[in-house]
Amino acid sequence: MKQRRVTYSPRAERNLLSLLKYIAKSSSPSIAAGYVASIRKECDTLGLSPHRGERHGGRLTGLRTVGFDRSATIAFEILPETVVIAAIFYRGMNVLRRL
Repeated sequence: MKQRRVTYSPRAERNLLSLLKYIAKSSSPSIAAGYVASIRKECDTLGLSPHRGERHGGRLTGLRTVGFDRSATIAFEILPETVVIAAIFYRGMNVLRRL
């Protein structure tokens, strides 16, 4: 099976930065950095096995979501050569409404 390159949309990068700041403020910078690194590592695994998670229809056709650590949701799209991380949502955010 061919591995796809994983890229992050500007929105996903902003989501990760916001999450980093939020956890650093409420816990510690090192915990925040470790958590965000874990999310990025999980995103990287989507390049090898992208057909995981829940598919969405309607206006979100092509979008998939997969949970991470029971506290975050990764939204992504599979393209022929790439998996694009569209957004990352934290703790109870309504993913479908925000997309």
